[in-house]
Amino acid sequence: MKKIGVIKIAKQSLALQAMLLACTLISPAVFSAQDGAMGLTSTGSIAISLKIDQGVQITDLEDWDLTVSRDNSGSDFEFVKDFCVRGTIGSRIVVTAWTNTVVGNQFALTSAENEPLAFQLEFNPEIATGQFEEISPIEGSSVYTIDSFNNCSAGNNSEIRIVFDDEDIMSAESLEFAGDLFITVELH
Repeated sequence: MKKIGVIKIAKQSLALQAMLLACTLISPAVFSAQDGAMGLTSTGSIAISLKIDQGVQITDLEDWDLTVSRDNSGSDFEFVKDFCVRGTIGSRIVVTAWTNTVVGNQFALTSAENEPLAFQLEFNPEIATGQFEEISPIEGSSVYTIDSFNNCSAGNNSEIRIVFDDEDIMSAESLEFAGDLFITVELH
């Protein structure tokens, strides 16, 4: 029984030592307040720090499982998906994107036979406007300013559109293509 008590005391001692060590590692600015001395006047000091949070987040992304029919030739194939871009009011953002395969200055999917299928990518920062801007693997979007708080609880606020050229779909030798599209929203 006494050995258990010794082990218990040793564990408590190690915990106390770890806590004291942690206190010495804390920045001196955290506990740098100084009381004034007793006298006709007394001056004390405190450290003040201020952090202004600014950030941006892309959420509500979903995978796409697309199907097209060669019976519908004559126009390009367009697909639109909405998502949320939230950030601090006044934040200036830029959207960039990339895929593992690029054809010329266009994004692309790849077949199992390594045949690429290019597509155009467009970004719309405000769903209500319906105005898309093309984004290439070399150039990101224009700079947009987040004008109001939006946690997307009322719905998503941004969207992307991908466009496959009709001629590319009709001339593709492979019938299945896949790939990842990476979308980055960053502060500018």
